[in-house]
Amino acid sequence: MSVTYEAAKGDTPERIRMLLKMPDQMWFAIGFGSSMTNTDMIAWHSNGKDSYVQDYWSTSKSAPKLDDTQDVTN
Repeated sequence: MSVTYEAAKGDTPERIRMLLKMPDQMWFAIGFGSSMTNTDMIAWHSNGKDSYVQDYWSTSKSAPKLDDTQDVTN
């Protein structure tokens, strides 16, 4: 995994770019909080050319739901 910070440029906000190499049919997730309650999460699913990343919101210790606002891009 490599992580790169990109400073804001013009109309483009600052970003964090992550490059992950994972076997197919695997998940990788990061949560931004001290627990699973009211925590923003990002999850990647690897599936060859159909791999994707999505923004989630966790409200409890169960599977998080898709966040109403998708703030991540592939």
